[in-house]
Amino acid sequence: MRKLILASTSARRRELMKKLGVPFTVAASRFNERSVRAANPHSLVAAISKGKARAVAKKHKNAIVIGADTIVVRGTTVFGKPRSTREALAMLRALNGKVHTVLTAFTVVDAHRKREVTKVIATKVYFRKATERELRAYVATGEPLDKAGAYALQGYGALLIRKIEGDFWGAVGLPVAALSEELLSFGVRTII
Repeated sequence: MRKLILASTSARRRELMKKLGVPFTVAASRFNERSVRAANPHSLVAAISKGKARAVAKKHKNAIVIGADTIVVRGTTVFGKPRSTREALAMLRALNGKVHTVLTAFTVVDAHRKREVTKVIATKVYFRKATERELRAYVATGEPLDKAGAYALQGYGALLIRKIEGDFWGAVGLPVAALSEELLSFGVRTII
């Protein structure tokens, strides 16, 4: 089997990749996400995942590379990762008591065979109405600072969520079932 590379240094995505049951390595993409401009959130998250995968595939021509990106969308507002506790609190206030969509895109690149596939998975997330004290306490945990939308569905952020509709793992950062199916078409067999 050819080398499989995750183009991400995210600990969360590494843990999710382990669910596939296949050996892989990790390579930072160094792709400038802020350089991407897109007509809509779907196109944006897809373009970023492509950029990450392509950047690593250029250096590893005989590998199969996976890039991924996650954003949170409410109406026309896209929520990426907050740059400060103040920004995290503002994001949480904007999402508080409302429904939003988490978009996670993944791109699989086989540079050797000149093949590439990108998929975008959407998950609806329903925030419960939390108090200001609860939001501030959550921000104080530090968890929101490196998460799109300023919360982690699989962490303490679960206390803010009433329900979800869609792919749980997609909302966490890597839709493992959809990725497993796609990898099979690239000749990579996962554990099941």
